Amino acid sequence: MAICNNCGHENVEENKFCAECGTKLFNEVEKEHQIDHEEDGSSIISEYQESANVIVENDLNPNDAQEYSRKENFFSKFLSKIKPIIKNQKFKYIACAIVIVFILAGIIGYYQYEKYKENQFNVNVAKAEKYFNNDDFDKAKEYFETALRFQEDQKINEKMQLSIEMGESKNLFDSGNNFFDKKDYYLAYYAFDKVIAEDEKRFTLASAKKAECSKFYIDRKLSEAKENANEGNYLLAISCLNEITNFDSTNETAKTLRKQYQAKQDALDEEKARIEQERRAKEAAEAKALAKTQGVSIGMTQQQVLDSSWGRPTDINKTITEYGTHEQWVYNGYNYLYFEDGILTSIQN
Repeated sequence: MAICNNCGHENVEENKFCAECGTKLFNEVEKEHQIDHEEDGSSIISEYQESANVIVENDLNPNDAQEYSRKENFFSKFLSKIKPIIKNQKFKYIACAIVIVFILAGIIGYYQYEKYKENQFNVNVAKAEKYFNNDDFDKAKEYFETALRFQEDQKINEKMQLSIEMGESKNLFDSGNNFFDKKDYYLAYYAFDKVIAEDEKRFTLASAKKAECSKFYIDRKLSEAKENANEGNYLLAISCLNEITNFDSTNETAKTLRKQYQAKQDALDEEKARIEQERRAKEAAEAKALAKTQGVSIGMTQQQVLDSSWGRPTDINKTITEYGTHEQWVYNGYNYLYFEDGILTSIQN
């Protein structure tokens, strides 16, 4: 029995606190626990003891003290049972073995995962190469991209980029053939011109097609230029020849014809200018002759009066004031014309 030093109540040996007043009991059981704590370094028991001190300091009621004492006794018994197992050398070996198994499992798992990635990389590369060799460059690019998700590889990355370029090259070659069939040799030429040298299967064919397109295009434009020139449309002919020299700046035939047609066009322009000048001179002469057969009218200029049937006056009387210039033109037969600042304003006859 453990007797409480505070109230004298008799408690069972297992109690750490008085069931009557809650005061901490000091008995043999507690001393043994304290010794175990010192020997084992049990932090858990230490925590319970600290909690007990808090309970005492806060004057918990006896029921709480009893509950705490019951839990502490249970935990102490648990430690007393497990302590021999922990101290057992065999247990230590088993624990070490378990740790080693986990480490080995991690290493094996990592190795298996790396093997899986390597296998997936190789599988996707093999598929990509197969599609690449079959000219299915879109599929090849797709599998190269998938392979690179499992493993970085500079050569495979370059091969993927080449797949993209080869796909574009193949499409351009096909477009060139379509334009060629439609006899649009200009567009066909530039489509074939963009086929890359790495596209060995199509590059040689594209080069040959380019030469054909160039010949057909130039021949067509030369024919159009000559037809226009024969019809006297030298400007259209020169335009066709300019297209040829823009396409092939070394084409001497186009340069020679353009020089000839330009000379003929210049001669035509000069002839047209001469004819136009003669026409205008004739119209002016006719107008002047007509004016001489007609009289004068208010609003005419002095030059128009001179060109009219009145002609030049026998005398001119001029008066200049701050308001302008006043002129009186005197004609035979007591006929007079009056001008204000060069404009006929009055007629006296």
